[in-house]
Amino acid sequence: MGVVLTDVVAAFEIMKCTNVEVQNQGSALTVSVDNTTGCQLYLNKDSLETALTVPSRVRSM
Repeated sequence: MGVVLTDVVAAFEIMKCTNVEVQNQGSALTVSVDNTTGCQLYLNKDSLETALTVPSRVRSM
């Protein structure tokens, strides 16, 4: 599964997914990944300051 986002107001979360790809083409303050296996996260230059929260229940990111 793949998701493409433009500008995110505050945050986006990826939860309980298997083999997901997320691309953010704009900015995002926070990205949270939880209980996920096989996550590809693509951020552009506007998202270099993004806070990334990844607990131990995430495999293969």
